[in-house]
Amino acid sequence: MVHNLQLILLRKEKIKRLTLMALILPFSVPASASPTPEVPVRPPQYVAISFDGSLNLGMWEETRAKARELQSRFTYFISGVYFISQDERRELYYPPGPPRLARGASAITYSKTGEDARVDIAHRLDQVRMAMNEGAEIGSHDNGHWDGSKWSFEGWQSEIRQFHHFIEDNFQIHPSVSKYTSPALLKSQPQWQQDWKQDLHKMIRGHRAPLLAYNKGMFEALKEKGYTFDASTTGDQSEWPHLIDGLWRFHLSSIPVDGTARKTLSMDYNFYYFDSKGQPDPGRSSFYAERYYRSLMKFFLNNYYGSRAPMDIGNHFTPWNNGAYFDGLMKFISKVCHNNLYPETQCLNYSSLIEKLNQAAEAGRLASWKAQKFPRAPRPDNILMAKWSSPDLELSLDTHRNSRGELLAKIGGRDALQFLQKGIWTVNLFRAVPKANPHHDSPSSRVLGEELKSTEILFQNLQKGIDLGSTFGENLTGRYFLQVALHDSQKLFGKNANLGPESEVLTSTHEVYLNHGRILGMAPTEWEERALKGGDLPEAHDEEIHEQ
Repeated sequence: MVHNLQLILLRKEKIKRLTLMALILPFSVPASASPTPEVPVRPPQYVAISFDGSLNLGMWEETRAKARELQSRFTYFISGVYFISQDERRELYYPPGPPRLARGASAITYSKTGEDARVDIAHRLDQVRMAMNEGAEIGSHDNGHWDGSKWSFEGWQSEIRQFHHFIEDNFQIHPSVSKYTSPALLKSQPQWQQDWKQDLHKMIRGHRAPLLAYNKGMFEALKEKGYTFDASTTGDQSEWPHLIDGLWRFHLSSIPVDGTARKTLSMDYNFYYFDSKGQPDPGRSSFYAERYYRSLMKFFLNNYYGSRAPMDIGNHFTPWNNGAYFDGLMKFISKVCHNNLYPETQCLNYSSLIEKLNQAAEAGRLASWKAQKFPRAPRPDNILMAKWSSPDLELSLDTHRNSRGELLAKIGGRDALQFLQKGIWTVNLFRAVPKANPHHDSPSSRVLGEELKSTEILFQNLQKGIDLGSTFGENLTGRYFLQVALHDSQKLFGKNANLGPESEVLTSTHEVYLNHGRILGMAPTEWEERALKGGDLPEAHDEEIHEQ
């Protein structure tokens, strides 16, 4: 009996000890163990899409309809003079300098005149209000579309102040505008005109400089006015935006043009200059649309499976080349923004992007994202990726004349050898015709005219020197455009060797002065520089007039 009682007591004591250990062990960490490191969070792939301009009412309707259809939110950088009648321009707008500009001077058009202007402005105000209601963001593109890179801080202050006056106080500037606004909008939102000033003042916190021309004074003036971001700079496609002195700086990227050895900015107007030298070429619209789409896709995939740097894509209110770039952009948005192939993608406006970046900074993640310290997204090895697998080409082409007035060319870069062996070379001669309306900031007063001559040629001959008189005829005298082009052939990428623009991988175009076939003067055209750097020129907006 005593023995059994002792056994029972021992068992109870053992159970107590085991129970105590069970309670203690989950909270005990052996001295030799280390905590499991936190796995870095991969950033989403952000895509910011914007439109500069705002004159073309039809494009307002179309972009808003596409935004609703594709569930996307755009940023619209609007120009102040489009909200002012031509009758009042001298009374209202004082463009800063240098250069010294007359009162009311603008590189882009104002609205219309008389009562037509009131109707036009009212409809544009309707579009801005409806876009805001649908989740779009409104930003500033300043007023007269001038180059402000030499303006002082005070000059930028004036331009920004006038922009806010033109937009926010429009119902006071044009009292009769209110009777032409949309009845349907007024019925659904009776107070929108009264709320206009405070709503716009609260919303406009972003800016893109005309001509992408900026300086230190601009950033200081934007900060003083309470802006949170600027989108005027350019940079590498893998580079993240920077927060400098309280202002986010976003950039358009230099991206490879699909199927070529060249790059241009991630903006429709730059592709327009790249594709057709800034001249209408609607017959190749489908090709240009597809090339723009494929170039944006390569930009996207480079970042999605790489740095995850946010993408900035800039556009305008003008449907160049029969709407090629708008069509290519919409195809891109439908592919990446609402497709489970790329589930980590977020297409959003700039202010929403800033919210995401600030949240990441507060959580201590942004620095590691910018340093690319996160696990890369696994790149699928399947047929869906195969069509985007062609590498970017590395080629350079230098063309000049020798002392005998002959054309010389040199090719360099990683891929030079294969193209020397298999590429097809042409020399093309075009008539140089005066511009119908030469613009104030255009380096050349002539544009590409009719193609006069084209010949296929061995590159070895270009290296030695080509006598254009023997090639094209000694009677050639005057101004022309001369183009050396390298074409892809069937042996390289399986394309049709049709020697048209579709097959060009590299070109060099110069304006030349010929005397009986000899080159007396030779200067690079503005096209290459504009395609690479000169985005958002004034004529990118003036052409909106002809599309309405």
